[in-house]
Amino acid sequence: MVYIEYYLMEKELEGYKAYGIAAVKEDTIIDYVADISVNKEKVKNMVILFNRNQLGMEHFRDVIVDLIS
Repeated sequence: MVYIEYYLMEKELEGYKAYGIAAVKEDTIIDYVADISVNKEKVKNMVILFNRNQLGMEHFRDVIVDLIS
């Protein structure tokens, strides 16, 4: 079984750094949510949680919304 791996992404925007999450399957980015937060630790902890629990892609965006709401 091939699992999705999640990675912290950093993007330089107009005057600030934003952090997002990339979902990767077999070395290919299959989904990416940019600009989740300017808080790197918050997004990093989300990545750890997603990988630890092997979050399925069908829940990826919903869980992000739940965690930032």
